[in-house]
Amino acid sequence: MEITDVKVIPVDDEKLKAFVSIVFDQCFVVTDIKIIHGPKGLFVSMPSKKRKDGTFKDIAHPLNNQMRQYLEEKVLTVYRQQVASAPAAPGQPPQTVVVQQQPAQVITIEPTNPQVVYVPSYNPTVVYGAWPYPAYPPAYPYPPGYAFGAAALSFGVGMAVGAAVWALAVAAGPSIATLTRAAMAVRR
Repeated sequence: MEITDVKVIPVDDEKLKAFVSIVFDQCFVVTDIKIIHGPKGLFVSMPSKKRKDGTFKDIAHPLNNQMRQYLEEKVLTVYRQQVASAPAAPGQPPQTVVVQQQPAQVITIEPTNPQVVYVPSYNPTVVYGAWPYPAYPPAYPYPPGYAFGAAALSFGVGMAVGAAVWALAVAAGPSIATLTRAAMAVRR
C-alpha cells in the first residue's frame, strides 16, 4: 500500500497545525488527519470520533509501527515543505527556515527576532484528552491567600458583631444583659 497523494491544509492555531487528507494507491482516501504540535514536537493524529463518555476512538489507523512511521514521515515531509515555501502571515514578521541535510534532513523554523520569546499555552483538553471521570470533575485549588483571607474576614466580622451586641447590652443596663444571657442559655 503506497501513499500517492498528500494534501495539507494549514491552520493558524497554537496546537493544531494542519488538516491532512491522504490517498492510498489512487483509490482510497483518509481525511480529517491532524498535525499537532505536542511537547515532543510535531505528530500525526489519525481521525477519531468522540464517544458518549467523552473519550475519543480512532476511526482509521495503521495496524503496525512500520506503516505508522511511513505515514508520519510522508505527511510531515509534505507539511514541512509547504511551511518552508509559504510566505509570512500578514502582520507577522517573516520566519527563518533552516534546512540541514547532514545525517538526516532537519528543518528548523526560527523567529527573525531572537529577542522575542514565544511562550506556548496549551489547552489541557486538547493535549491530554477529556477528563476520564465525567461524574467526578476535578477539584481545583483555591487561589493563593484565599483560605487565610476568608478565615480572617469571617473571624473579624464575628468579633465585630459580638462586640457590638455586648456593648449595646452593657450600655442598656443590667436588665438587657440578663435577658441576653437568659436567651443564650435557653438556646443551648
